[in-house]
Amino acid sequence: MIPGRFTTLLMAVALAIGSFLAPSARAETFIYYEDEMGLSANPLHELSMSDVRLNELIHASLWAPNYADQPQPMLVKEAQLDESGRMLTITLKDVNWSDGKPVTADDVVFTILAYKNPESKSLDRNRWDFIMKAEAVDPKTVKLYFARTYREPPASQLYMKVIPQHAFKGTGIPRNHSFRTNPISAGPMVVREKDHKNWILKRYD
Repeated sequence: MIPGRFTTLLMAVALAIGSFLAPSARAETFIYYEDEMGLSANPLHELSMSDVRLNELIHASLWAPNYADQPQPMLVKEAQLDESGRMLTITLKDVNWSDGKPVTADDVVFTILAYKNPESKSLDRNRWDFIMKAEAVDPKTVKLYFARTYREPPASQLYMKVIPQHAFKGTGIPRNHSFRTNPISAGPMVVREKDHKNWILKRYD
């Protein structure tokens, strides 16, 4: 997915609801309208821009575009590229999933492996070909090894929505997995409920 103006706008709105408003002024429920209904809250299986925008609201990425469509860190606390320009060390912020468990380096590695697993049948599988290897050093540190050399961290290529390893049995994730309608997430909003016409989201504190 290549973020556009509308995806950036929706993300900015969600962040504003979750972060910038005073507690008394924040809305508990977020309502917006699409031309079609998003079908999957699993970022591996986005098939439409409605899916993309839904997942930008409920899932946290390593980096995400800001108002100026420039990368800003979301889950990333620090990122350091080594002298070779082919290995990036990422330190994660202290963030919890909506079920209370911490977001870890293992989750980042798992997400990359899940995208790349042919059994997941993700349309974005080839998007991550530039990552040759991902390694969890400790719970908050992950190393990414690249196929090419970079002069600075490729943040704009790492708009990766991270999913929780503990929600799945393996990296091969079918499209009909229950996560698509009942996700565990770490973004500015969480899914409160879903019916055949609506996704109802609430702010994630």
